Amino acid sequence: MKTYCIYNSHYELPESWKHITDHDSFLQPNYFAALEDASPKNIQFFYVGVFNNDVLVGIAVVQRVQLYLKDMFRKTEVSCFKETFKSIVSKIVRGNILVVGNLMHTGQHGVFYQTNNISHIDYLNIVFEALNALKIRIKTTQKKTIRAIMLKDFFEADTIHKSKDFFLSNKLHHVYVQPNMTMRVNPNWLKMEDYVVPV
Repeated sequence: MKTYCIYNSHYELPESWKHITDHDSFLQPNYFAALEDASPKNIQFFYVGVFNNDVLVGIAVVQRVQLYLKDMFRKTEVSCFKETFKSIVSKIVRGNILVVGNLMHTGQHGVFYQTNNISHIDYLNIVFEALNALKIRIKTTQKKTIRAIMLKDFFEADTIHKSKDFFLSNKLHHVYVQPNMTMRVNPNWLKMEDYVVPV
């Protein structure tokens, strides 16, 4: 039987969490402890454990983010045009969203599941069950409405993009962002000058 559990803090995570995420330091409870301590006040952390027959087989980092005008824009000199622009943007993008992933870090450090113990679509469905339960809990306990859900940091070749029916049924849309900034390092480059292209 496939189930989930929602944790409110790194303190609550089961011991098995450390073991299935030992390949990624950014999914470890010690990292979450530092993250929770240093995060902005408009971010609240949750962690979803995905279980198959009571065995932890997948995890998801979830953040509730409060987006309000004061959080979205730096304080700058006021102009009529800027104030109008800020007002329009803040009406469209405001409120609370759930982010599956880590807004404090780029890269794929928000989700993981054991492919030999749970299928991709089963994992996604269980995570979304947890998200729907979390939306209800936040509405009930904090009187906040979740206006959007975002899954962040997937590469174009990732399996998630093959789940078109899942995207349609959950009203999700692809959003493309900047490419990965990677550079191949030539093994012959041994000093700083080797990295510089002559003009």
